[in-house]
Amino acid sequence: MAKQQKAEPCPTGSEIQVRYCLVRRALAFDQSNLLDFKLMETWTEKLLQSRLEEPSPGFARTTMKQLELADRKLFCILAEKTREGIKCTTTGRPLDLVFKECTESSEVPALLQPQPISMSAQPERTREANSNAGEPPAKKPRPSNEDAVVENSAGGELETHMHVDTTNVFPEKADANFSDFKQVDDVGTKADKPYVFLELCAGSASLSAEVKKIGVEVFAFDHDSNRHKTKCKVISMDLSQPYAIDRISAMIHNCVLLGVHIGPPCGTCSKARGIPMADGSAGPQPLRSKSHLLGLPGLRPHDRARVDAANLLYSQLGRLVEILECHNIPWTIENPTNSFLWDLPFFAFAMAHGIKFDCHACAYGSTRKKLTSFLANRDEFQAMSRFCDDVAPHQHEGWGYDSNSKCFNTAKEAEYPLQMCQQYARILEGFMDNTLLQAKTDRMLPQIQPKGRKTPQIIPEFLDVTSCVLDAVPAVLRGHVHPAWNKVAFGVEATCVDMKAAYKQLPLNPCEYHRTVVSLWDVQHNKPSCFLMRTLPFGAAASVHHFLRVSSFLHSVGLHAGLCWGAFFDDFPLVCNVANRQSTLSTALGLKLEPFGKVATMLGVELDLESATDGFIRVRNKASRVEEVSGCINEILQCGFVDASKLPSYLGKLQFAEAQLWGRAGRLALADLREATVHKSGSVPVTPEAREALLVLLERFTNGKPREIRASMPCKPHLLFTDGALEYDTDGRPEATIGGVMCDREGKVFCFGCNVPESLLQAWQARGRMSLA
Repeated sequence: MAKQQKAEPCPTGSEIQVRYCLVRRALAFDQSNLLDFKLMETWTEKLLQSRLEEPSPGFARTTMKQLELADRKLFCILAEKTREGIKCTTTGRPLDLVFKECTESSEVPALLQPQPISMSAQPERTREANSNAGEPPAKKPRPSNEDAVVENSAGGELETHMHVDTTNVFPEKADANFSDFKQVDDVGTKADKPYVFLELCAGSASLSAEVKKIGVEVFAFDHDSNRHKTKCKVISMDLSQPYAIDRISAMIHNCVLLGVHIGPPCGTCSKARGIPMADGSAGPQPLRSKSHLLGLPGLRPHDRARVDAANLLYSQLGRLVEILECHNIPWTIENPTNSFLWDLPFFAFAMAHGIKFDCHACAYGSTRKKLTSFLANRDEFQAMSRFCDDVAPHQHEGWGYDSNSKCFNTAKEAEYPLQMCQQYARILEGFMDNTLLQAKTDRMLPQIQPKGRKTPQIIPEFLDVTSCVLDAVPAVLRGHVHPAWNKVAFGVEATCVDMKAAYKQLPLNPCEYHRTVVSLWDVQHNKPSCFLMRTLPFGAAASVHHFLRVSSFLHSVGLHAGLCWGAFFDDFPLVCNVANRQSTLSTALGLKLEPFGKVATMLGVELDLESATDGFIRVRNKASRVEEVSGCINEILQCGFVDASKLPSYLGKLQFAEAQLWGRAGRLALADLREATVHKSGSVPVTPEAREALLVLLERFTNGKPREIRASMPCKPHLLFTDGALEYDTDGRPEATIGGVMCDREGKVFCFGCNVPESLLQAWQARGRMSLA
């Protein structure tokens, strides 16, 4: 209590961390009774939304520094507006009363506007330099170019990889910028991008330090438990996690990767384990063997954990090598020549697509004769192959255990010699003229289509091309189409994707199994038993929310893929042109579709497209629905009463079925039926009014005209306003009048009015109604 505890600053290296900080601040304001949480949350959403909005060409995305300046400016204005105090008064909280006005002040939104690239590049770089050590720099804005294509260092086109969210929650270190996973459209040409070198498992980062001297921007990554003394900035990131590989993959789209070097830790793969010590005592126990590359059986828990962690890292690095090779980016892997790493299945792809060569560390100035190997996908790296006999004679220090420094001498050779790093940097410098990189891109890549045509088409798309200059575009352009289009009859067909299993298609997180225990009678053992539900349970409040998230996601993906469809819970009505039937089937996300047809069943109704070419479609109830509803009505009419507990279900079915019919008579009958049965309990007798309404509904369901939806040209509508009045004269006799005003689409106005005949008025009042509105 005598010493105040020092508060650690919150990390703000990414959008999600900044959001968490702003949410905690909003909660603090609300708990202090200074400012409503909803107002602060609205401001937080506005800040982050401005960060995610796509800027106009020539402008950079709003930076985190701009968000900070806008936030500071807001509180300066709040201070000016609340000079009399911010404590709660009888009129409310002063900050609540002026907060919206301050956020809309012209000084605040102006700070959130995207800046021209030349103006915004420097603040973004400053933010990167001051970011946390564990956060990789954010992407740098570059000029957009309408004709630009996404290129890597080799000039090939790339595809943006979709971010995979496997757990539906953010992982522990998921602090990557949201902008790294957006679809890249205008990222500039290769000339606009900086040259970048990546060193993974960097250790001391001596290689990055030398590469940086040749004018290349370097990013060195290693785990936060890195024990080496670094020679340049090393970004702390767990490379064994999937988000790390996704982060590095995103860098491919933002810069020209001059090369990527990977130096995986070899502690678990070392064959030096098991060699006895100089004094005859046993050395470190082996963790792998030729027959057990993924780990010896029976390892101690601590050793097993080390091997599993190394295998996870190797798996992710092997996946990264495949990505780099796919994008034709130079890569190298270094490890001792006699390491088990070269035999692991994780690096089988690298071994198949790379060139392996050896060298001695002493040939580069090291004090020990360490035989190490490089695996690379460029022949130029063979210049690294240098042996002890290739240089002047020199002395070698011994191996084994150093009792003075309390460590093995192999650990002292983990850092690359200076001359080796300089030789590696010289090879990369040769890549910068693009001649070596371009040589390999001249080959044909079957998975990448060239942009434009360099040779004439073998089969032209058009029989004839005619160019003409028009003073004004006419309402209709006429011309000849390709003969293939004449063979396809125009028409529209529909079907429906029904996810009949619904909730049972969505698995639960195993961590939530303890919340889905159900008890059922076990007929085999004649006792109650407990069971686990491994999918979304029916009846749970959260099940609807999570299922609708998936449903909305599928609907959104389909729209982006070009499907013309809707979404209603687990039903997806889908419409397409007859000519596009096959392409629609292949685009429909792999979902099982019913055959397309002119009449499609969906959501309890039939959609009739037979007359779509004439400009209208019909919607009618399914035959089974008509049979079901008619059966309910006949049962009620025969019994003469209805169970009040079933009334809501009956009325719901009747209302849905009536909505698919043309006209409004059914709505009036439903209103009469509700009025006759409302606020009743037990067995409700069918009154004459209710019977009459049921007969009207029965006639409509069996013989009613289907609802028609007609297509019309966009134009102004006719506006009709009607009204009625009921007044009483001096003798107490009612006088009813009706009237209306209509404005047609041409602007002409018409009006009418008349008295309601007394006989009709008496019929309306026959049931005791006094108000006829």
